Amino acid sequence: MTARTERRNVALAKNLCGRCYHKPRLPNLTTCYECHRKQNIKSLECYFLAIANGLCPKCKKEKTTGKKHCEVCLRKQKEYRYKYKLIVFNRYSKDGIKCARCPVVDMRVLDIDHIHGGGTKQRKTTGSGTQFYHYLIKAGLPDGYQILCRNCNWLAHLENAT
Repeated sequence: MTARTERRNVALAKNLCGRCYHKPRLPNLTTCYECHRKQNIKSLECYFLAIANGLCPKCKKEKTTGKKHCEVCLRKQKEYRYKYKLIVFNRYSKDGIKCARCPVVDMRVLDIDHIHGGGTKQRKTTGSGTQFYHYLIKAGLPDGYQILCRNCNWLAHLENAT
C-alpha cells in the first residue's frame, strides 16, 4: 500500500475528506463539499472540451458518427439499457416476454403498465425508461406491474379513465 493510499484510508476512517485530508467528508462520499465541487467542475470541463474537439466525451476517442458519442460507447449504452430492460421484463412477464393481453412479443413495442394506475405520477418522481428500471430493481421488483404492448396499454388507460 502506498503512503498516499494509507493516508487516504486514515482520513476516511476519521470521517475526513479522502482528497484534502482536512475537512469533514460529505455523507456517503469520500470527499468534502469543496473537493467534490472541484471534481465535478473538472469533469464538466473535460466533457465539454471533448465535445468541442469532436471527440466522444466518454472515451475521448474520435467519433465517426454525427452523434455525441462514438459507435463503441453508443453500443455499450444500448447493451446496458437492454440488460436492465430484460431483468424487469422477465420479472413481470408470465409466459415469456410478451403482452399480458395479446400475443405481441416485439420488445420494441412492449411497456411496463401500472396495474392500478398512477404511472404518470410515478414517472415524475422516478423517471422513465432505464431510470424506471433501476428504480424497480432497487425496490426489489415489487408487485403491481405488468407488461403490455403500447396498444393494449393505451386501451387500459382509456378503460380506466371512464
